[in-house]
Amino acid sequence: MADKVRTQVDDLVDAVKAAGTIGFTELSKKLGVPEKTVQQWTDFLVDEKILGIEYKFTKPVLFFIDQKKEEEEPVVVRREIMNLADFRNDFITHAKEKNMPQEQIPALWQAHLKSALENQKSFFISQARKRGYVEPDALWTTFVKRILEKQADGVS
Repeated sequence: MADKVRTQVDDLVDAVKAAGTIGFTELSKKLGVPEKTVQQWTDFLVDEKILGIEYKFTKPVLFFIDQKKEEEEPVVVRREIMNLADFRNDFITHAKEKNMPQEQIPALWQAHLKSALENQKSFFISQARKRGYVEPDALWTTFVKRILEKQADGVS
């Protein structure tokens, strides 16, 4: 009998199962592949209902959808809602815990927010295309601009 073929996608699914929930960055490091690749694989796995995504503001967290359990009980979508102010406060709390100089925190926050948004771009655009938006890149640009304006104004 021939051995089963294993792929890196199998490793991704196993890593999500083992972790319970895991972010793209951590999963990328664990598998040794670029985060963009993890996002592309995940898009397919989410479409096939093998993995699910829940969000903590702009940070997606993956979880395994247990097919056996799903057959037994209805699926409940899990989503933790975090607004921009909470996301910022969480960042500031962690920065202070790591003894970051107070005067550097605003610039670090800007960089962190831009990075968090950039990590969402491919997923955002793929979802916009699925929903039939003709210009998903323009929609993305408007979304990012509004988020950055809100944080600059201190509005959540």
